[in-house]
Amino acid sequence: MAYKVDHEYDYLFKIILIGDSGVGKSNILSRFTWNEFSLESKSTIGVEFATRTLQVGFVWKILISCNFPASSFSVL
Repeated sequence: MAYKVDHEYDYLFKIILIGDSGVGKSNILSRFTWNEFSLESKSTIGVEFATRTLQVGFVWKILISCNFPASSFSVL
C-alpha cells in the first residue's frame, strides 16, 4: 500500500486534547479548524481528528486529536 507524503509544510505540530466529558474539546477542535461552534453538539465517542495549515512566516501544519474522556487515562 502506498502512502502520499505531504511535504507542503515546514513544521508539523501534533496536539492531543484531553479533558473530562462534556467540557468542549470537540468544540475547540471545530472552532480552530473550521471556524464553527455549536451549543447543541453531542458527546464524541472515540477519537476525532482534524488538521489545519497556517502560514505565519513558515508553513505550519497542525494535527489535532480530540480523545475520549480523561478518566480513561487514569491507569497510566
